[in-house]
Amino acid sequence: MVLGLSGGVDSAVALALLRALEGGCQVPIGAHAVVDGERIALDAVVVDPEGRRSVRKKADGLAAEAGVIGAALGELLLESGAQEILEA
Repeated sequence: MVLGLSGGVDSAVALALLRALEGGCQVPIGAHAVVDGERIALDAVVVDPEGRRSVRKKADGLAAEAGVIGAALGELLLESGAQEILEA
C-alpha cells in the first residue's frame, strides 16, 4: 500500500479505507489524503498486480468524519470492481 499522508486525520481516513478493503501491506492499494481546513479529500486506487486493471474513486467531506469517509470510499471501491481485483 502507498499512502500520501501528513499524519493525524488524513491517516485516520486512509486506515479506515484499508479496514473496509480488508487490506494490508501486500495489497495493491494506493491512497492520498489532503486536509484543507475542516475538510478532507481522499483519492484511492486498487490495482491488480500486473497493472492491467484498476479501480479509482474519490471522496471528500468534513475532516471530523474522516473514518466514515474512508470506510465509505472503501465500500464504493469494492462495489466498483475492487473486490474482484483483491480476490484474484
